[in-house]
Amino acid sequence: FLQLELFDPHEPFYVMQKYLDLYGDTWTGPTYDWPNYGLVKDSPKTIEHIKKCYAALLTMTDHWLGKLFDKLDAQGRWDDTLIVLTTDHGTMLGEHQYWMKSFMPVYNEIARIPLIAHLPGSARAGCRVGALSQTTDVMPTFLDFFGAQLPPHLHGRSLRPAIESDQSVHDSIIYGYFGMALNLTD
Repeated sequence: FLQLELFDPHEPFYVMQKYLDLYGDTWTGPTYDWPNYGLVKDSPKTIEHIKKCYAALLTMTDHWLGKLFDKLDAQGRWDDTLIVLTTDHGTMLGEHQYWMKSFMPVYNEIARIPLIAHLPGSARAGCRVGALSQTTDVMPTFLDFFGAQLPPHLHGRSLRPAIESDQSVHDSIIYGYFGMALNLTD
């Protein structure tokens, strides 16, 4: 079992120039790679620069994650390795006239986070699953796949039924973030 916590892509959107160059960033102002949380008050040129910084940071993160995947290729480990990619929240990049997170209502750009799983030998490779999930489901899912007993007092559930056959594991889930309202969705 190996868990990697890749902090990027995350503010500040600091990235090496070679990645910014891929997006034609022509920003000449002072360093600006971390917009204030809240309403967008920046010029269109500044907004464009921040979006290019974010895109460049995604590209850099993808490059380095690709190095790990190259090692899995070289060692032939795809057939015995469960891989899960997810995050804790999304980021507002000017959508709904907001920057970042934690200040605005929990729009889909913040709440709908990716959960991508590679299962060794899965017949459902490339399939999209419609089931609700939450980050508290990740640990029980790992334990289930590795045949470990689940602790008795979990808030999450194994996503194995959802991943293997698109079965629902939750009728509804609660979501939100510190200092803001909690939300319920079905």
